[in-house]
Parts: sequence; structure tokens; C-alpha cells
Amino acid sequence: MGSSNAERGAHYRKRSKSWCERNGYPVAVMELQRVVHTLNGIFPKKQDQWGSDLLYAVPECVVFLQVKGGGRTRATLLKEAQDKFDEHSFPASCRLELHIWRPRARAPEIIECHKTNVL
Repeated sequence: MGSSNAERGAHYRKRSKSWCERNGYPVAVMELQRVVHTLNGIFPKKQDQWGSDLLYAVPECVVFLQVKGGGRTRATLLKEAQDKFDEHSFPASCRLELHIWRPRARAPEIIECHKTNVL
């Protein structure tokens, strides 16, 4: 696994994407990648849409998904994800989830987050 935050994040996002696909859910990556031109040069920029790393569909709804990994506490990771979700409004019919990947885990811990801004 890579040593930068971006590499670690991409690793855990890939694991969640694979987990969703193995369980039969269609998955979309919610990260936009752009190139920003400045006077100091060209820089890549990545930005999540609706505070989500992935979106997947289950029969009853669509699920906006944040992916976290590592050894930090569950409460810390949940607060980080909830803060990102709280920046956006979501339809009442969707679900917000956090996938936490622990070292050597074969499946993520799945936590449902709350919708504070409902359309």
C-alpha cells in the first residue's frame, strides 16, 4: 500500500468498490479529477461529489458512501464522514454509509450515517 494519504485513500476506495461489486451492486466513483492551471504551473485536483467516494445501488435505494481506513477510532472516522455529508442535501430516499477498513479485514465495518439536510 502507498504511503501518501491519496494512495491510502485510493486503496481503501478500491477495496470498497470491489466489495460492492462482489455483492452484486453497481458502483460509480464519485471523485472528479481536474487539472488546474495557475501562474505557478499545472496542478491536479481531486474533489468528491456530494461528500462521497462511491455511490452504489441496492434494490430499495442508492447509497452514498464514504470510505475510511486505518487504526483511528470509530467515533473519529464517523465524525469526519458525517461532517462531509452534512455539507450537502440528500433526497430522503437515499442512504448514507461509512465503510471502515481495518488492518487485515476481509470486509468493511458498515455504519449508516444520518441525513441532516433532506431535500
